[in-house]
Amino acid sequence: MTQTLSAAELVDRLAEDASYFRPQLFAVYGVDSKGRPFLGWGMQLGEDEAVFYEPGGANTWISSSADQVLRTHQRAGEAHLKWLDD
Repeated sequence: MTQTLSAAELVDRLAEDASYFRPQLFAVYGVDSKGRPFLGWGMQLGEDEAVFYEPGGANTWISSSADQVLRTHQRAGEAHLKWLDD
């Protein structure tokens, strides 16, 4: 037998899901091969998508993960990943 949820019960469950499934925040920062510093912020959305914004270049990227964003920046210099939710 299927139970139908009231609107209030459904909203309560959605509120719980909003906290449980929230994106993880991260930063990627470092110094490129020309000695210029960079800093950007991102959100890991689930297991296979991340959004990253780097204000210095006014760039926003979609990537498979925060680790992939880090690897991309490591090709051009010294880069580090910091999770901000801790």
